[in-house]
Amino acid sequence: MPGCMLPAVMAAGMSTPAQLGLLAPGPRVGMVPPSAVKLVYGTPLAHRLDTKNFSIQWVSASMSVSTARRVGEYMEEAWLALVWGEGWMAPTSSDAYLLTVILDPSLGGTGLTLIVEDEAYPRGVPLMYIHPEWDNAPAFLTSLCAHEFSHALQFGHRDWYSGGGTESWYWEASAEWHAEQAQPSANTYAWSAQYYAAAPQADHYSLAGYHQYGMFLLNAYLDEYRIGSDGFRDIWQENQDLDWTEEIAGAVGDEPAAIWAGFGAAYISESLRESHLYTLPVTVDGTTALEGWLGSHYIPLGAVSGEITLDGGVGAVVRGEQWVVFEGRAEIPSAEGEAWLVVVNPDPSPLRYSYSLGPESDPDTGETERPGPVQELGSLSDLAGLKGRGCGCATGTTGRVGWYLMPMLLWRRRAARG
Repeated sequence: MPGCMLPAVMAAGMSTPAQLGLLAPGPRVGMVPPSAVKLVYGTPLAHRLDTKNFSIQWVSASMSVSTARRVGEYMEEAWLALVWGEGWMAPTSSDAYLLTVILDPSLGGTGLTLIVEDEAYPRGVPLMYIHPEWDNAPAFLTSLCAHEFSHALQFGHRDWYSGGGTESWYWEASAEWHAEQAQPSANTYAWSAQYYAAAPQADHYSLAGYHQYGMFLLNAYLDEYRIGSDGFRDIWQENQDLDWTEEIAGAVGDEPAAIWAGFGAAYISESLRESHLYTLPVTVDGTTALEGWLGSHYIPLGAVSGEITLDGGVGAVVRGEQWVVFEGRAEIPSAEGEAWLVVVNPDPSPLRYSYSLGPESDPDTGETERPGPVQELGSLSDLAGLKGRGCGCATGTTGRVGWYLMPMLLWRRRAARG
């Protein structure tokens, strides 16, 4: 979400409210109480409103209590959707203490989540900030609260400094997807698609032009086509402190460039569930170098048929709702509509590639995969045997090209727990 301050804070190497000159509650004193009722953490600010899981706090008596009430309501909705509905582990310290949310009109962005060091909680205690000016934009505020609560969840599983310059992009891409999971009717998250669409050729971890927020599109693809919402959650909760590309590849069971090619195909074919809300990418003619690591070029091919040969990178050739992920050579799908080529750069150095079109060759005798109809599932546990394969998606190489018919029905997200 543009305006979230976490990437800038990470880049600056800051980690505490004091370093940033922000308001914060006083430190916790004494032992963690064995209480069934959650307590306020530390010494609260002058004014507060407590909910079941959060303590909304502020300083000025002139601030409207209704603002705090709405923030508390939206935070509880995010908790219900993500902790109970999606099965995320509740944030650190939230078993004994209310999570602190500070309404700060002097905040230099829309929101921020940090951790407070506490010897009782080695991963730290989350502290969230919300700029109260967004109270006049309810749809944005609901998404903002879900986005910052997402960061509180993330801090329980990952050291924000562990990945250096390639770390923070996936925090923001995941928090944006969490905003969709928590508030599916708000659709505010979808605005961020424009930031990827404007520069799909950039490094996957780029923070330029808010690119990191637009990378929620990758999570839409992973959730809807490859590993479901359980798999998306497990990328975080089972992470091994590896680079995010390795974590994602391990969860999916495929090479990063092949995953990105499938993502690009689903995106450009408008096969994602809410594609009608997403800005489509800028296109190129395929004559320029592809600069970014896991960056993508989207090339319109027109009403062509036959075979396509790609010299360099990993490709996906798309027509209608069919696509083939390949290296080297592939047959263009025979569906209706005009064809597209997506090219992905698998390496950190710029990729120079070329492609050519030719007549259809003899039918491929390699392995072929044709998914049947997708049944609506109450839980992705019913697809336990498919984890790592996805739904109708895989990769092909020269001499082995997979054809994948992407059905209109997508997996239903797992049902909310009681």
